[in-house]
Amino acid sequence: MESLCKLIQKVKETNTGWDRLFKQLQPLIRRYTKKLFFLEQEDAMQEINLAIFLTVRTMKHYNSDRECLKYIATGVYYAYSTLCKNHSDNVQTVSFEENYLPFENSISDGLSDTEYFLELSEQLTNISPRKKEIVTYLLQGYKNSEIAAKLKVSRQYIYKVKQELFRPKN
Repeated sequence: MESLCKLIQKVKETNTGWDRLFKQLQPLIRRYTKKLFFLEQEDAMQEINLAIFLTVRTMKHYNSDRECLKYIATGVYYAYSTLCKNHSDNVQTVSFEENYLPFENSISDGLSDTEYFLELSEQLTNISPRKKEIVTYLLQGYKNSEIAAKLKVSRQYIYKVKQELFRPKN
């Protein structure tokens, strides 16, 4: 098998032999392909191959195989990080209102906003002050972890209260 440094130099000079380079870097490609679970396997491989291609084109020094491999691995890692960040930005989040729509509809069917809030306040009179405070934060759009930090209670407690109050009673 040809040295990685020599192979990279040859690829950069002649622009041929990419298939041999990709074959030699298969363990690295497979490793990051598995990590990109949110993409199809073929798409993930193409993204990693593109990252290798771009990284090799920017290389200037070919002192040792280890140095070349580390440089390529770093380039692939940064491409992987960018893909993951872009994926997390595109993930749709479900808002509080969408998540608890059955509760909202059970109260407000055919009611005006004023009547809805009067009925809601009536229901809130029957719960403890701590739970009222949690409901207030939830209706303001705070996350469970944020409410837990403010009230100095566990996230599980907030979740339990939310389930208790907002799930329709059958």
